[in-house]
Amino acid sequence: MANPSPRGLLPLLTTPHQGGRSALTCQFRCGNACSHDIPNTSENRYFGEIVTEALSRRGALRAGALGALAVGVG
Repeated sequence: MANPSPRGLLPLLTTPHQGGRSALTCQFRCGNACSHDIPNTSENRYFGEIVTEALSRRGALRAGALGALAVGVG
């Protein structure tokens, strides 16, 4: 008799994931990100890289302004 339930196998009984993690760890920690295709296949940069670059510029400008202020006051 066939199983009438549309349920699949328990994640504990499936094959192990990449990197040696268990199936449940991958599912709950990162949503199985290593099992999906790479989301950005274009030549564009990731948003995180742009934010990191902008923050480093902002920090450099802030440090320069504080240095100029310290020299001006002193």
